[in-house]
Formats: sequence, C-alpha cells, structure tokens
Amino acid sequence: MVGSEFNDLEDSALQGKLLELMSVHSQELDIDENTRLQCLLQAQSIKLEMQRRQLEALKHERDEALTRFTNLYDFTPIAYVTFDAAGRILEINLAGAALLGIERDRVLDSHFGTYLAADEASFLKHITQVLVSGQRHSLDIQLRDQSGYCYDIKLLSERYDAEDRPVCRSTIIDLTEQKQIEQEIRHSDEFSRSILNALPAQIAVLDGSGIIIAMNQAWRQLESEEGAPPVIRGKVGEDYLNWFSNGGKDVFRESPLVLGGIQAVIDGAQPEFKLEYASHTPEQKRWFLVWTTPMAGNSGGAVVAHVDISARILAQEEARKRGEALARAARLSSVGLLASELAHEITQPLTAVGQFSSTALAMMYGGETKPQELAEILMHIDNEVQRAAEVMRRLRTFMGRGAVARLPVGLRQILDAAVGLVSQKAMEKKTDIIIDLSDPSIGVVADQVQITQVLVNLLCNSIDAIDRAARTLRKVYIHCERDHDLIHVKVSDTGPGLAPEWRESIFDLFETDKTKGMGMGLAISRSIIEAHGGRLWAEPEPSEGAVFHFTLPATQKEIGVE
Repeated sequence: MVGSEFNDLEDSALQGKLLELMSVHSQELDIDENTRLQCLLQAQSIKLEMQRRQLEALKHERDEALTRFTNLYDFTPIAYVTFDAAGRILEINLAGAALLGIERDRVLDSHFGTYLAADEASFLKHITQVLVSGQRHSLDIQLRDQSGYCYDIKLLSERYDAEDRPVCRSTIIDLTEQKQIEQEIRHSDEFSRSILNALPAQIAVLDGSGIIIAMNQAWRQLESEEGAPPVIRGKVGEDYLNWFSNGGKDVFRESPLVLGGIQAVIDGAQPEFKLEYASHTPEQKRWFLVWTTPMAGNSGGAVVAHVDISARILAQEEARKRGEALARAARLSSVGLLASELAHEITQPLTAVGQFSSTALAMMYGGETKPQELAEILMHIDNEVQRAAEVMRRLRTFMGRGAVARLPVGLRQILDAAVGLVSQKAMEKKTDIIIDLSDPSIGVVADQVQITQVLVNLLCNSIDAIDRAARTLRKVYIHCERDHDLIHVKVSDTGPGLAPEWRESIFDLFETDKTKGMGMGLAISRSIIEAHGGRLWAEPEPSEGAVFHFTLPATQKEIGVE
C-alpha cells in the first residue's frame, strides 16, 4: 500500500494498521528484507498521515480562534485602534471606524490627527509617552466628524511590541453621554442651589452623620448676623449636631429637643420634626419654627428648614386680643339686654333694705325698741345688702377685662354664675331653668368668665325664643355629662325650634332672627368654645324646641395652664 491509500481510513483503523505493521517489523518472522522494508515504509507513511491530520486539526482550531477573535475585535461595541509612532492608524475595529464616521478601509493607514478637532500636538505627545514609558496613559481630546460636529473622547493607551516595531494600542471611549450627564448634574445642582437661595426660609442639608453638605444664602446671611438664632449654626463640612450635644445645651434650653428630633428623622424613627421657639433680642421679639424632614432617596440625611414665624405669632396675639375685646363687647351687650332685669334684681334688695330701715327707725322713735326684734331687722338688712352685693359681684366679674386664664374650675360654679345672671329675666318671662348635672364634682379646664358668657347667651336665646312663641310650657334644660375626656353640655328649650333657613348660618357673624341684637352672640360663643379645644353645634329637638351642644376638656385630662 502506498501512503495516499491511508487517507480514507478512519483514525481508529489507521491506528490499528500501524500497530499491525509495527508488530510484523518487530517479530522474528521468516520474511525477506524487501518485505520488512516495505512494512517499515508503510508504518512511516501511517505516522506521517497521523501527524498531517493533527496539524490540520490544530490549524482548524487556530483559524476558528482567529475568527472568533476577529469577530470579537470587529463587532464589540468598544472602539479599538492601533497607532504607529507617527500617529497613523494601523488597525481599527468596526466600532472605531463607526465612531470616526468613515468606512474602515478608508481609515486604515490614515493619520489620526486628521479626525481631531484640534490639539494634534497633545495626541502625538501622548503616543510618545506610551511608547517611551511602556506604561498606560490616558488622554481626553475632541474628535470632529465629517459634518463638523465635535465630541469628546478618552484614549486609554498602552504599548504593544509587534514583530518589527513597538506600536500604541488604544481604547476609544465616547464621552458624549458622560459629558451630557455631568452637564445635566451641574445644571441640576445650579437649579437646586437657585431654588434654595430663592427661598426666604433658612435651609441646611445634612448627610446621614449630621454633617452640613449644603445651605442656602438665607442661612449663611442669618448665621453671620450678630444675635443670630441658636439653631442657625455651622458651615458646610461642619458637624451640625455636635453643637447641640455639647456647648449648645448651656445657651439654648431646647437643644436636647432639637438634637433628638433631628437625629430621629435621620435615623428614620419619625417622618418629621417640628419645634417652635422664641429667640428675643433687646431690640425685638422673634419666634422661629424648626422643621426637619428626611432627605429623598436612600442616601440618608435630612433637610433642616428654619422659618421666621414672628409675623404669624404677633398676628395670632393680635387676633386673640381682638377676640377678647369682641367677647367683652358681647358681654356688655348681654348686660345691656339684661339691664331691666338686673336693675329689678338690684332694686328688690335695696327696696327691702329701705323698708327694714324704716321699720327700725319707727321702732326707735316710737319708744317700742326691743333689742331682739331690732337685731332681726338688722340681720334682714345685712342679708339684703349681701344679696345686692352678690348681684354686683357677678355683674362686675362678667364684665371684667381680666386676662384669659384657662384653669380647672367646677362646672357647677359656672352654671350657678350663668343662671344667676339670667334668673331675673327667666322669672319675668315665667320660664323655669332646670339643671341636670350627673356628677356635681365634675370640672372643666376653661376660662370661667368666657364659658359663663356662652351659657348666658344660650340661656337668653332660649328664654327669648319661648317668650316670642308664647309657649304654654316654658322650660329650659341644662344637661351635663362626661364623655371620655370631655364634658358634654346640652342646652334645650321648649320654644319653636330652629327654622331650616337659619340652621346652617346661625353661627355666622351678624346673622340673627331677632328684631333686636347684632347677631354676634352665637358666633363669638362658637369661637370661645373652639379656642378651648371644644365644639359648639345646634340641632332641632325631635318633638319641640332647639338643642345646643358644646364640649369642653375635663379637668382629669392633662392640659397645660396658659
């Protein structure tokens, strides 16, 4: 068999044939020399065929690897290029040619400086650095495409020793998107700073450790002023919370509250923290609000807003004073409406005093003085004087201008004061006032004069409504009971009830269904009750009359005294 005849044999058959020939050659068989040499020649031919097949397999693997590398090089989205020392392009992949905007065949052997927007000298210096130092270098530079558009790239280059010379292999990174993102971030930062600086409130931004990372112009300006509020502290880069935990607690009594509140927001223990505090100077009185909210996102931190609320506090104080003045005016108006009844209530004891005094004088001048009888007359005179004095005391208290003081007070005491002021009116109108107090010991947290004013207004309205309707049954009921932490007071009457058209507007200022009066009583009464933390409302009685309800905090509730 000649060597070409082994080409069609499988590898296993070829291997078996080789073993057979080697066995013949090695055995001591009675064969001539020519046959032996022929077997040896065939064995060598088989070995050569096997080596040829191995070489072909290796060449195939190499070609496949080269194809894979070429495909990887050409079709990767990353741009690769190889330069010689003069900056000519020796190799470039498809991504690199696409970045230049020219077909690859036209790019090869062209000078890279042709595609640069400017600064070719920097590029050549970069190539020299890479080839001389043998280290990796980078260069940011601009390319210009065929349309004239310029864009930023980065060259990441290193030396590669080819067979004939060293070359520079570079990765080209398109920085266009990165530059756009950086520009958007800069614009966003500038936009955020502009918004912060435009805000009138003082704003500081803290990171998760309490370090100030940003603040607006209002914060910086107020912080630099003499007598700045204690919460306005620190500069960018400083630990804002450190001052409150150290020296701040000696000069700012709210320091523990501010420190704990802001730290709780940073830690995520509470959604926000608010604190109002006063910071007065000899020149002016000022009040501020500290409002802390968490930073958006997952980076942690908090935004501390500091707002001057002096105008609001002063306006509230002014409104409170106006409300008190209006309430006092309403009380004076009530006294005016009750003038005849009060005059009669005072006249009665004074008339009795005059009668008792005349009797005593007659006894003395008639010579019929009896010490025991005279003592009884004097006691009657004293009682009537005390009765008149009590009427004047109630009137003076009701009309007083004293400061509003919401203190624990017995509800019975308020009821007695109100009923005492309208008792003469009720008597003249032949109307009974019936008090139903479930527990005489219950009390409310309230200003006694103001709540007495509310009750006087409600009682007078009921008495007038019953009288205008000429009712046969003439009664006003006051029912009081506890409702958890509140005291519920209900004033009902046997009058004609509330007309539907007045039911919604009856608490509006200057609204009234009377021919006399200005319509301020119920509006002021509602404002008084709401200022006490309660509620005043009206509803028609199912059978007859009207019902007014109001609630007040019970004395058992923990409420601070103002």
